[in-house]
Amino acid sequence: MALINGLPPDSALHRAQMNGQSWTWTEALLWRLGYFLEVIVKLLIWQKDGKKPKFPKWRDYPWAKAEGSTHYGDRGDLTNEDIERWVDSLHPHRSKK
Repeated sequence: MALINGLPPDSALHRAQMNGQSWTWTEALLWRLGYFLEVIVKLLIWQKDGKKPKFPKWRDYPWAKAEGSTHYGDRGDLTNEDIERWVDSLHPHRSKK
């Protein structure tokens, strides 16, 4: 058990537990810091100009799955055979094996 708990955050075990992603608390903190830096810049501009700025909207984390979005590499419910037929249909002059 000590060996498993001592694995680095980018190990295959952690990626398997996190749906293939290797994001850690470090990346989450950096993502938040980037957002807060944008807000601070807007606040400083507001103090200088006196006009209320348009604050940035919160961006979802890169590893969060947005509803209704298409993720490249996601084949949905298609099987390997369905994908092979689709790829073959893109190349009609391709010789059959």
